[in-house]
Amino acid sequence: MVWEQAQECPCRRTSQDFAGDRFGAELMVGPDPTATTTEARPDCELCEGSGYFHHSPQLIKGLVTRASSTPEAYSAWGEYARGMVYFTFLPEHLPGLFDRFTMKNSAMLYRESKIRQDSPTQKLRYPIIARELDLVGGVQSIDVLHLQASDIGGQSDPSMQRTKGVDFAVTGDGHLDFSIGGNPPAVGSRFSVSYYSEPRYVVVDHPHTHRDTFIKVKSPDISFAPLPVQCMARLDFLGDS
Repeated sequence: MVWEQAQECPCRRTSQDFAGDRFGAELMVGPDPTATTTEARPDCELCEGSGYFHHSPQLIKGLVTRASSTPEAYSAWGEYARGMVYFTFLPEHLPGLFDRFTMKNSAMLYRESKIRQDSPTQKLRYPIIARELDLVGGVQSIDVLHLQASDIGGQSDPSMQRTKGVDFAVTGDGHLDFSIGGNPPAVGSRFSVSYYSEPRYVVVDHPHTHRDTFIKVKSPDISFAPLPVQCMARLDFLGDS
């Protein structure tokens, strides 16, 4: 999997950003109306308003266990325990809260709706990947299962389904390519798409962030050694709910 470490973004809104709204009068009171608040900037290109960004991607190996809603997880998270897994890593790969892990050997089905941009290609939330499926007609490579367009007014019907290879294609880096001709969704209209992607998880808890012990097996001296660590993670799109 690809491990991306989370980092707090240094961006902050200032009190003068709130001038004119119902909180502005209170926030502007004080000796310094340009003082920073604790709120991340919604227009920040780095964190996109979340307050955190990810950096230093590296390919590592991990063990996935308990990929289900365990009683312990449900007692703490309730209905939000959906999509929970436990990851175990070597002690060198010490995870932190909100770190992100993308599984490179697996695939999941993801669905989303987007507004068609005025550009030849369009990036989705996750890169599109292809799965090799052994079907009745032989082995086929499937990436996009369905793409449904709508008109500018937000209306759609069965005839507005779009076909891969005719109305759109998939680029090598997993984006939609509407430049091939056909009848792609109109610029500014909404379209929905179902496609395969690599599962991505975000750390929500690390009950075993450190596992250390003293070892003395067939050795005259006791040595101190770190052991594999464990964290709990959740499919990151479920964190939006």
